[in-house]
Amino acid sequence: MEGPLPRLAAAPVEALSFVGATSAAHALRATALGTGAMVARARAAGFERVLVDTSGLIAPGLGRALKEAKIRAVDPDLLVCLQHARECEHILERYAHVARPEILRLPAFAAGRRRSAEERRRHRTTAFAAYFRDARAVELDAALLAGDAPPGGLDGRIVGLLDAAGQTLGIGHVTRADAARAMVTVETPVAPGAVARVVVGQETYPR
Repeated sequence: MEGPLPRLAAAPVEALSFVGATSAAHALRATALGTGAMVARARAAGFERVLVDTSGLIAPGLGRALKEAKIRAVDPDLLVCLQHARECEHILERYAHVARPEILRLPAFAAGRRRSAEERRRHRTTAFAAYFRDARAVELDAALLAGDAPPGGLDGRIVGLLDAAGQTLGIGHVTRADAARAMVTVETPVAPGAVARVVVGQETYPR
């Protein structure tokens, strides 16, 4: 960041890591590994401070597993915990008697509220629409697809477009799969020339 931000979403995007789902609950391992990869990339680029804003999934079981996986992947020196009462203590207790990471507890913003499922759905739809505003249809060789085609086919599937180094260039959504020509048509703002691998996600593009 080069100055104050009115909200986190206003920060310029420097890099991406495609995990295949919009919910961390559906891609726990990929989310943790992707977070670690982004932090490693930021450190390699020489950023003085790296702040990881985690999701609000903190429930015992899946939430704890996700947070612990992220902490292992990132290896932070400080955990900043925002909580209303003690709802995060079941996660923090594991790190209470270790030198790293340190723990800083702060009160959560009292006026904050949890988005409803419908609000989150609308937010995703709006974000996708903004991202794909300048997208165009590009044809890609089906040989670039990583893994087997998912059940139900490729139509509408959101895909991650990676370069030869495995870095995420951006995302797209499949509009046509031509088995006879072994080609896949993808709507994306990404220039196709650098695409070396296409990773099929778990979700379809919202219509």
